[in-house]
Parts: sequence; C-alpha cells; structure tokens
Amino acid sequence: MGRACQLPASADRRPVCPASGAGGWPASPRIFTTVDTDGQAVGHAEIALIQLDHASASLCRVLVYPAHRGRGLCRPLVTEALRVGFEDIGLRRIDLRVYAFNQAAIRCYRQVGFVQEGMLRQSQKVGGELWDTVRMAILRQEWESSRQTNPAG
Repeated sequence: MGRACQLPASADRRPVCPASGAGGWPASPRIFTTVDTDGQAVGHAEIALIQLDHASASLCRVLVYPAHRGRGLCRPLVTEALRVGFEDIGLRRIDLRVYAFNQAAIRCYRQVGFVQEGMLRQSQKVGGELWDTVRMAILRQEWESSRQTNPAG
C-alpha cells in the first residue's frame, strides 16, 4: 500500500506521509510515492527488509522520475522515509546500496546523513556488464544529530 508525500517541500513544509495500518508496523515494505502540487507522481522510495527484532531496515528503490530530476526532490523524499523509519517504526539503523556511478544519488544520501560503509565490487550483473555498488547506512543517533544541526532536513 503506497502513501502520498506532498511536494514541493520547504523548511516549513516537509512531505507528509499519512500513517497506515493499525496496531503498529509489520515487517513488510513501506512504499512512499512523491507527488507534486498537481497530484502527479514524481518519484518513490521504499523501506524494506524491515527486521523489527534488530531494529533495522533497508532503503531501496529510490527513484525520482526522469522528467522531474534536478528539482531537489530526492532529499525531502529520503528525509521523510528516514523520519518514518526512525520515529514511527522505531528503527536503529537504515542501510542502502546504490550503483557506484550514481553520484547524484550518493550526494543526496550523504546530505541526509548516510555514511559509506563499503564498496561491493562487481556485485551486480546488468546486461553483459558487472557494476559496483556502494553500501551506505545511517544510525538513529546520526540522524537525530543531523536533525538538530539542520532541522529543515
């Protein structure tokens, strides 16, 4: 079940994803769809591999649709996914993998507080090529610290 985050976001208006489901957060994916002011979907992200017993999950399938790239939409989308993960679900750690050539995404993830933990060399076979992936993660205390120094996200 998807949730719509209203964009564009600003310091006084961040994207809001209404909570779904009663009785807590089951260990199933949480999908966020980012919409613009006209209600048009412009991107999405997913919190998946939720392990409540370890208080960890993965951020994956983060995508700003090509026609909407370069407008600063990745950062508020990822920031809201992190907020839900840490505040609503109660996670301690959120990790991700991103293709090493995707410098725009890596820059976005670093801006919201993700730290590179390693490089998985030739980890994905795409067509006839082997692509490297970067492993990144953010811990709750790092996220909380970054929110204190930059409350706008």
